[in-house]
Amino acid sequence: MNFLKQLSNFLAPKAGPSRDPGLYYYVRCARCGEVIKVRINSMNDLSANDEGSLFVRKVIVGRRCYNRIEAEFTYDTNRKLIDTEINGGTLVTQTDYDTQQQTATQ
Repeated sequence: MNFLKQLSNFLAPKAGPSRDPGLYYYVRCARCGEVIKVRINSMNDLSANDEGSLFVRKVIVGRRCYNRIEAEFTYDTNRKLIDTEINGGTLVTQTDYDTQQQTATQ
């Protein structure tokens, strides 16, 4: 029995702590005021541009209204945010998102 357990652990090791490659931002819709959580996968979503930096374009739609928020995030080569352009919304903090979530559950 111990042999089968060892074999099982070898073939399918238990998942250890994994690092989420996601970069999280929060955008407030200009039309309805909803704060939307946006996830960017730093390993797959970023593309190189001509200036040598990285960028990603996202079209964000919330749950309250169907306003399309177009966002472009620009990063340096170390994947640090250096610029954002958002049409139809504004970049806000996680605190704004948490506050909205708390009031929605009450």
